[in-house]
Amino acid sequence: MAEAAVGRAHSPERIPLHVWVILAGLIASVFSGYGSEMGLPVSPDRPLLLVGLLLLALHRGRDRLRWSPVYAAMAFVVVATLFSWLGTGSLGDDYQLFGFIDRIVMPFAMFVAGCLTFTTPLRRLLVSRVGSVLGVYLVVMGLQQLVGTTALLFPRYLARYADAGERVVGPFGNSEAFGMACALTLALGILGALRDRGWWRAMAWLGIVASSVGVVVSMTRSVWLAALLGLIVWAVVEPRVRRLAPWAVALGVGALALVTSVLPDLLAALVDRLTTTRSLYDRDYVNEAALRVIAEHPWGGIGWLRFVEENVLWVRQADDYPITTVTIEVHNVFLSRAAETGIPAAIAWGLAMLLGPMRSALAIPATAESRAWKAVAWSALLVWIFPTMLSPNPYVFPNLLIWMIGGIAGRGILLAREVPRAREIASAGSTERVTGLSPARC
Repeated sequence: MAEAAVGRAHSPERIPLHVWVILAGLIASVFSGYGSEMGLPVSPDRPLLLVGLLLLALHRGRDRLRWSPVYAAMAFVVVATLFSWLGTGSLGDDYQLFGFIDRIVMPFAMFVAGCLTFTTPLRRLLVSRVGSVLGVYLVVMGLQQLVGTTALLFPRYLARYADAGERVVGPFGNSEAFGMACALTLALGILGALRDRGWWRAMAWLGIVASSVGVVVSMTRSVWLAALLGLIVWAVVEPRVRRLAPWAVALGVGALALVTSVLPDLLAALVDRLTTTRSLYDRDYVNEAALRVIAEHPWGGIGWLRFVEENVLWVRQADDYPITTVTIEVHNVFLSRAAETGIPAAIAWGLAMLLGPMRSALAIPATAESRAWKAVAWSALLVWIFPTMLSPNPYVFPNLLIWMIGGIAGRGILLAREVPRAREIASAGSTERVTGLSPARC
């Protein structure tokens, strides 16, 4: 039965244009914010995603969503954030504009797009394949930065981070974003190793090894913990992963031993990162400042993305630890939302995640494929929750992918009506054979 399902996942099918455009936008979000350094007038991810979403909306064969309170929560967050931004009187501020798009609007849109775009097993495998390839790419680029090699870096702006120290930042310019991305591609690689076949299964295994190395060299403790717990989830949910767990541990230890033997300073850096406390002091200062803001402005906050500009007014020197820097964002996204947009908007934002990706991860899987996507969804939530509680988590690619995975995993509970796949593919102009496999039962 499992082999038959995998075979159906590889049945010939013409992929509609909006699927490719949304995937292209997701890939381009890896370089979000660096468009000018790539010789482009704008970062390509936002235009691509906008076009992909418009094509999806115009697609005659798309499924229909079931009404859910999650959409009301999302709408409230969008409206409340917009009013908070308007209240700052700085509509021309690019930082606030792109923050509104990247942190609020697009994650919600990708949740819906994940549900409505990846409607067949083959289209869902495309997400896994993209994840595996990206995992390999990220680590190849990241390791070059780590050793100071710049000849093969692409895009060329990555050379700027070749001397970023022991923490690999990749194309994101940030080690936490790099680690989150590698943890997500690790989960997608495991799915590909279980569900794909042929050369793509080999690529999935290569992605697993590369992503595991990337998680380690990111030097980010929250990512280490999330990846470890994600692997435990996989072992609980998927019997084949339990059987492979000893080999996976041996492979991970071997890969780490190889990397640390080639880069002998890395082991010392790992130990140092485990014991450092400076970043904890910074986090405590800004989080305590955010609590003062919330106490003073509980309903509307101080304005969308205004904390960095005003936090010096709210920080107080502690008696038992030093101030190192305070001109940083709140290191807890819930506190940040409450301080900047008010407690009601923060509650609605939490409800959107609870009723969206979290509810998708809790859905009862009907088949082997949906069980695998459940594990991916849990892995993604673990990758999301620790940076959300311990950092500003403003990173475009990881957040878009996390919400999109939630939409894919929750198809069975999010859809009101599914268009038969034969009709959908026909509406895309396909003349290929289709299988009639119902996505909700995949």
